[in-house]
Amino acid sequence: MNEQDKQYTNSCKDFRVRDDEDYGYYFYPERNGGTVSFSWWQKLFNRTVALKDIHRARCEENVEKLLEEEPAVKLMKSALEKNGCPVKLERHFSCEHCIRLMKGGFDPTTNQVIVCYNTATGGSSLTTSLLRQLIQAFDYCRYKYDFHNLKHLACTQVRAANLTGCTMWDALERDMVGPFKFANQHKECVKSSAILSIRMVRNVSEEEAKQVVDEVFDQCYNDLEPLGSRLKSYKDNYRSFLRGKWMGYT
Repeated sequence: MNEQDKQYTNSCKDFRVRDDEDYGYYFYPERNGGTVSFSWWQKLFNRTVALKDIHRARCEENVEKLLEEEPAVKLMKSALEKNGCPVKLERHFSCEHCIRLMKGGFDPTTNQVIVCYNTATGGSSLTTSLLRQLIQAFDYCRYKYDFHNLKHLACTQVRAANLTGCTMWDALERDMVGPFKFANQHKECVKSSAILSIRMVRNVSEEEAKQVVDEVFDQCYNDLEPLGSRLKSYKDNYRSFLRGKWMGYT
């Protein structure tokens, strides 16, 4: 784990080891009864309320557009609905201000996908984040995963990283792999991502997170539903959408 990763783990995010669990709500201050902090210049020009409204409205427009037009996002929406879980923009998506580099999340207590309007501002960053959270929503819907169960949490994080993350650039950014070794290191990238994700929302050690990921890895890594393949490009997204039609998801 590199130094950038370490500062976002659960035990370090408020600069002291915690005895209690906060389940990642630290990263979503408004969701946990907190307030959003703004820079001095934003406060000076009294722009805080206007900025929040503008960013939130833009985020909601972007999410709505992806739900209507992006092939893999459309497939995830249809797959959820086919499994008895309706997807409504106003009910199941929430654009919020998030702490640090967090780009999104899934809150099983409210059955909502969280989109961080201050970090996932558009483009591939928003698409990838939204897909990742929709996979967790799918697992919660279809497999009834229990967020308090570390094995369930590990499985959904493995699936999310496997299907939508750990591209060549992700691996290089984590200093995990050379440009000609990616095929051999993809699994390690997925494991690393899942371990980090667990530690961001649960107060466990790196060793504990690694152990639970190893226990569920093979089964969850090979579960590609409902996308059917790992997404590395827009072409993959479109192929997944076509496969989804054949499988009856759309």
